Amino acid sequence: VILQEEINPFISRLRENEIIVTALHNHWLFEEPRLMYVHFESIDEPLSFARKVRDALGVLTTRDVGALQLFGRARVNPQAEELCDEFSRILGGMHTFENGACMVMKSRTNIKPRVLGREGRSFLLIPQMFVFESLTQDGRALCSGETVILQEELNPFISRLREHDIIVTAFHNHWLFDDPRLMYIHFEKIENPIHFARDVRYALQVLTNKEVKTSCQETFY
Repeated sequence: VILQEEINPFISRLRENEIIVTALHNHWLFEEPRLMYVHFESIDEPLSFARKVRDALGVLTTRDVGALQLFGRARVNPQAEELCDEFSRILGGMHTFENGACMVMKSRTNIKPRVLGREGRSFLLIPQMFVFESLTQDGRALCSGETVILQEELNPFISRLREHDIIVTAFHNHWLFDDPRLMYIHFEKIENPIHFARDVRYALQVLTNKEVKTSCQETFY
């Protein structure tokens, strides 16, 4: 995640280290401050890559930015942790609960992608993540999600989300030189978390469970 004023200093540092910048975009609508997301990749020795990225991260601010700076940490609704268990059960995957935020994470392991000619199996490549936070006394929370998605699945999935008035906030690539072509869709709604989880599970039913493999065996240097 990156603030608008940080973008160009950060990507300049990445490029000085010959790291490929693959995408820059929003993931949210109606957020404050304006949040952008930058994605990058490289074929490199892992520790060399880590040092280069640490150097680039040095341009990002460490001061508090946004609502917590003004209003302090919000109270956690005591019902939130109990709801988190049910939220996770509906959507599947492992879950965590911290500071009032419930996060469910799993991977679409039926998708077997390559990036820059290399096989990838990490959560960063094939994620599904669903969150609720800021639960209020009326039982509604900021609910959000994202999933990796194939191009042909995108519009059927959007149609299902919109049937339940879930706000589609972005869809785009995160990678370059990926095979199959991977897209990522982000969505949000202020809703009862259990209702949101059921509506998202309904939308997810349009996604294939068949194994999806790379279509070629290119080598990148």
